[in-house]
Amino acid sequence: EHPEPPVSQFAVDLEQAASWERLSTRLHEISSVLSMFSITTLVCTARRTSRSFVSFACLGWAAAASAQPALSDSPAEGGRSAPSEERTETPAFGDWDSLTGDWGQARTDLADAGVEVELVYTAEVAGNAVGGVRRGVVHLGDVGLTLTLGFDEMVGWPGATLFLHGNAIYGDSPSELVGDAQVVSNLDGGTSVRLFEAWFEQAVGDDAISLRVGLYDLNSEFDVMETAALFFNSSQGIGVDFSQSGRAGPSIFPITSLGARLRVQPARGAYFQTVVLDGEPEDLPSLELSEEDGALIAVEAGYEMRPDNGDPWFKLAIGGWFYTASADDLVGVDTNGEPLRQRNAGGYVLGEVRLFGERGAPSQGLAAFARLGAAEGRDNPFQYYVGAGVLNTGLLPTRDEDQLGLAVA
Repeated sequence: EHPEPPVSQFAVDLEQAASWERLSTRLHEISSVLSMFSITTLVCTARRTSRSFVSFACLGWAAAASAQPALSDSPAEGGRSAPSEERTETPAFGDWDSLTGDWGQARTDLADAGVEVELVYTAEVAGNAVGGVRRGVVHLGDVGLTLTLGFDEMVGWPGATLFLHGNAIYGDSPSELVGDAQVVSNLDGGTSVRLFEAWFEQAVGDDAISLRVGLYDLNSEFDVMETAALFFNSSQGIGVDFSQSGRAGPSIFPITSLGARLRVQPARGAYFQTVVLDGEPEDLPSLELSEEDGALIAVEAGYEMRPDNGDPWFKLAIGGWFYTASADDLVGVDTNGEPLRQRNAGGYVLGEVRLFGERGAPSQGLAAFARLGAAEGRDNPFQYYVGAGVLNTGLLPTRDEDQLGLAVA
């Protein structure tokens, strides 16, 4: 007869087996997601929009499905069946943080391993009832798939991050019904499938200094106010004096350009950032840096304070931008009838503040924002811009995340 092994030794054996199983499962999840996203990146450069759009949406689902954890039914060594790992109870559908939930804890495991995958669908229905060019209703939307790789968690490379963002946009333009100049919807970008962002970031000193290089969305960090994000009008996302500058606009939705951004945070709440971008954004794969296109250089400095205890928060920033390549004068011509050419530049100041709210709930309450902008009047459709608005979050006692706002541009 052989004596039974000590209980402590048996427990250690089970724990080691479970650890190896979790490690194997996590590696499988990461490789599956990476392989799916590599195919998605190729889809973004395809030319046949209808086929690419279907593939893009299916790949977003496939990446989520491939990340389901594998459960082993094999018995442990010694003929004993290993007990299943203790898992937290799955929350009800209405309590999920995302539409597809935690994928059986796979999403949390991936995030712990430095891999975050997100599929976001945004849709709008806009109509023109009175006035404008003609009456009508249009539908437009955006399917966005993002992948964030944190190399600190993956391979022990502190402060290194790779971010990829592809989107498929579709729909008709509400501005064609209205005839406006500021663009009614910030989803208005025609019909296309493209790689929107692809950058690498290296941060040091607890994010005190960071550098991003690659395809970069200027409006993700410059000339942006969180309070104004509720409104789908384009001018509330970025001032029209800036968004309609340059030959093809700056590096913002729907087409971005190559660039490098440096951000420095010398003290708590204070920041300074600057970016150098290709002066004329172009679609892949025709990314070209030329002297004729020049560069767009933007700077912004500000102070932002958002305490977690529910006290009033605020942000104040000032920024400026200019193009190194000369622009055509919209009015003046030379003796040969050709447009005069001169430098194109502008600047802005913006601020947002939480006026009052509930203590212990920093995201709720009444907030306000405002922006002033100016640009060279002879080179741009808009010389001055003024915009402001108010936003209330959690107006009803049982609806903490509902928002109601009013804005004017």
